[in-house]
Amino acid sequence: MQKENSTPHTSPFDAIRKVDERGNEYWSARDLSKLLGYTQYNKFTSAIQKAEKACEESGQAISDHFTHTGEMIQTGKGAKRPFDTVLLSRYARYLIVQNADPAKPHRSSVKIFRRKKRRTKHTTLWASG
Repeated sequence: MQKENSTPHTSPFDAIRKVDERGNEYWSARDLSKLLGYTQYNKFTSAIQKAEKACEESGQAISDHFTHTGEMIQTGKGAKRPFDTVLLSRYARYLIVQNADPAKPHRSSVKIFRRKKRRTKHTTLWASG
C-alpha cells in the first residue's frame, strides 16, 4: 500500500472565504469570479443566474444562498466606488462552479483539487476502517 502524502490539501476557496460577525462563512461572487478565471465580472453573472435557477430547482430558497448586495471596490486610480455583488453560501459557491464556463482554465484546476480531496478522504476512511 502506498503511503499518502501527509501534507494537507489547501482548498483554493479557503483563500477567498470570509466570515461575518456571527461566524457564518460566505464568499464574494467577485472574488470567486477571479478564482475561476473570469477577467470581467459582467461575464460571470450568467453563471450566477444559472446557479440560482439550479438552486430553485433543487427546492432550496435562493435567498438562503445568494445575497445580492453592494461592496466598495477600489478603482484603477485608487478611488473607491460601489459595485453590485452577490454573497454566496457554500452551496451557492458549489452551484456556481458547476455552472461556470468550462473553458476557463481555473475551473478545471478547482475540479481536479476536489477530486484529489475526495480521493484522499476516501483513502483515509478506507485505511482507518
